[in-house]
Amino acid sequence: MPEPATPDPGPLAESLPTSDPPYRSVSVRGKAVAYTEEGDPAAPPIVLLHGVPGSVRDFRYLAPQLSSALRVFRLELPGFAANLTVPLGDPSPEGRARFVLEFADALGLGCIALLGHSMGGGPAIAAASLHPERVSGIFLLASLGTRRHRGVRRSRRFFRVAAGLLAVPGLRGWLAHKAREAYRRLGFPRVEEFDARAFRAHALVLAAVDFDDMARLIDAVKCPALVAYACDDKFVETPISEELARRLPGAEALRFETGGHQLQKNRAAEIGRAVVARLGGGPVGVRPLAASAPLVSDPPVQ
Repeated sequence: MPEPATPDPGPLAESLPTSDPPYRSVSVRGKAVAYTEEGDPAAPPIVLLHGVPGSVRDFRYLAPQLSSALRVFRLELPGFAANLTVPLGDPSPEGRARFVLEFADALGLGCIALLGHSMGGGPAIAAASLHPERVSGIFLLASLGTRRHRGVRRSRRFFRVAAGLLAVPGLRGWLAHKAREAYRRLGFPRVEEFDARAFRAHALVLAAVDFDDMARLIDAVKCPALVAYACDDKFVETPISEELARRLPGAEALRFETGGHQLQKNRAAEIGRAVVARLGGGPVGVRPLAASAPLVSDPPVQ
């Protein structure tokens, strides 16, 4: 693995353009599934996958950095946001990867790149590992890795029990209130929009992550990969991200001293340039950053 590259800081997120395109809908497994699309339909396709909690809004800063060169899809996974009522199905990374590829099939997409933030890295890794013919490359931002991180301290059993209790009338309202308070303390926005169904979906997805399985999936990935992480991430420890980059064959690492967990916002410009450099000019290829399109620092914000 090449030494991690540390690009110069780009503009502050607040100075970047944002996009909130209207939802579109496509039928997957007989259900209407909400997503958004931006960019040239002839450009290489990339699907952006949110974490837990998450929605298409998580990429409102990053998508404009990609859409000038790529066809950008933002998918809300089953049980989340606009797709809250879409059956969750198999909530494991492997199961969610299958859903992502069925979504791509429904849109007539062939080989796609995947970008996963946080827990969204799970289905991106699983799709690349289990269906290599369908995935041209993966981009992992503050992603889960081979072992538990600070954001998922509790056991799988804890999340299974929580999911069960969130389905119990008389308990679910109180538990949703407590979960909302916990999310607010962790700094998640718009927590008032989450109800018991949403929190139950979150718990089921977290309960379905087997980190031993994740290690096997990571080791089997063959496509080009880029792992971006920040040293001040409060949810995913730096050693976990470094190990992920080491274990993915031929992966590049993009290391930031600051940027926190929300790299898709706080480092949108730098990550956008890195992704476009690898996808926008032709087929994905693993290249040292110095040999890729230059990651030129933007003028400082006054």
